[in-house]
Amino acid sequence: MRVNVLGVLHGSRVAVEQMRGGGGGHILNIASMSAFGPVPGLGVYAATKAAVKSITTSLQGDLDEAGIPIRAHALCPDAADTQMVRDVEDDPEAALLFSGFGLLGAEKVADAAVDLLDGNRIVKSMPGYRALLIRTSDLVPTAGLKTLHLFRRLGERRQRSRA
Repeated sequence: MRVNVLGVLHGSRVAVEQMRGGGGGHILNIASMSAFGPVPGLGVYAATKAAVKSITTSLQGDLDEAGIPIRAHALCPDAADTQMVRDVEDDPEAALLFSGFGLLGAEKVADAAVDLLDGNRIVKSMPGYRALLIRTSDLVPTAGLKTLHLFRRLGERRQRSRA
């Protein structure tokens, strides 16, 4: 909570203070695919990333209202090939991380970040189909959780094959 929520909140506040007098700029907060809905096994993490997305979109609304030329953005990537993800390869609670078509590479995430900063879009998910799936499961939680259960089983199989 301190890093994922308070760090983003305070970091964004300081960034606005620094950029405000300099003619504007961009703030990029890293959320996660987990920001879009329920993630069984990673509930606290998902809650913190949903907070990052909400803080970012709320901040943009405040900036727009105040006429401050700063753009706030939240990048919401799926699981990336990082040491943190590799460290939970065998953790059943992290199975959903491995239910996609593979872990995202650092270059792909960096390219998406640059693309996001080049435009006015506030939130970008990658890949988009995964965000759509999670958002849909959030609209109808009972059915969505059943679908996520199937994806978790798929992730468990992929975890076993990685071992």
